[in-house]
Amino acid sequence: MTRMERARNRSMSRLVQGILCVGFLFACAVSAQEGGEEQFLATSLRERTALHYDPLLDSSLDALVALYRGADRVDELIGLYRSHVEQYPEDAGAKTVLIRILRKVDRSGAEELLAASAPLHPDFAPLQYVLFRFLEEKGDPRATEALSRAIDLEPNNSEAYNNRGAIFVGKMNLEAAIIDYSKAIDLYPIYISEFTTSRGSGY
Repeated sequence: MTRMERARNRSMSRLVQGILCVGFLFACAVSAQEGGEEQFLATSLRERTALHYDPLLDSSLDALVALYRGADRVDELIGLYRSHVEQYPEDAGAKTVLIRILRKVDRSGAEELLAASAPLHPDFAPLQYVLFRFLEEKGDPRATEALSRAIDLEPNNSEAYNNRGAIFVGKMNLEAAIIDYSKAIDLYPIYISEFTTSRGSGY
């Protein structure tokens, strides 16, 4: 074998090695991408399942929005819930989560959906609580009514009692404030220091 042939063979060998290396790296990249997508979908499903059982769960809503924001897929998340609500118009929980997502990412449509949903699902406590938060932000006096409705529907929500206690303090209805703060403490003793501080302002 001549020197030229040996050089040509070495060149071909390096070329083949290069092609194999590129192919291996490409396969690794595809595998990593597929693994990343699987992890993304698994995390999404986990947080959405948690919100299905508790539409007011802040930690899962924050995690879900952060997940889709980080992947620049917020529109996909909104579309997912919009599609579900259109297919299942009686799912008040999904509507509640969608309203919260729209407000969280500062997208339009939350107010309209809330206005349409609250009368359709008057007996769904989480939706009434979201209505309370919205009305409270606007300084609407109907906020207390919505909060009381939520408490009547779900009397074991300590945060709701705490919020209403604060409203009563603002209205100088100290006796009612103490009752609500005491109920909040009874329901969730872990917050006793926080509630006691608030309760003290009611005396």
